[in-house]
Amino acid sequence: MEGSGQFCLSVFPDKETAFIFFMQGFHNGIQGDFAGLVSLNYDDPPTSDYFKSLWREFYPNLLTESDRPQCVECAEFADKIQHAKQAKDNALISSLTSQQAEHIKWAKALFQVCNVKFVMCN
Repeated sequence: MEGSGQFCLSVFPDKETAFIFFMQGFHNGIQGDFAGLVSLNYDDPPTSDYFKSLWREFYPNLLTESDRPQCVECAEFADKIQHAKQAKDNALISSLTSQQAEHIKWAKALFQVCNVKFVMCN
C-alpha cells in the first residue's frame, strides 16, 4: 500500500492461492518458471500452514487481496472484473473498470470529507 512500506500481490486473492501457485507452478493462466522447485515440492511437500508461517516471518509487508479491507462494492467490482477477465470479455472489463473508478472517486471524496486517510493497493 502506497507509503506504508507494504506491497500487494493482487494476482492472488489469498495466501492459500499463493501456496497452491508455489506448489503447482500455475494459477489462473499464469505459469511460473520454476519447474525444479515444483518438483522438489512434490518430493517433500511443505504444508500450507508452514508456507504461511514463512510468509509471516520473512515477508510481513507482502499482502494478498484478502489482507486488505475492501468495501462491499469494491469487492463486488473486483469479483466481476475477475470473471470478465476469465471470460476474456474486454468490453465488460472496460465498463466495470470505469464504474469502479467512479465508485473509488466518490469513496475518496467521502473519506476526504470525513478526514480519514484512504489507502489503496494497486
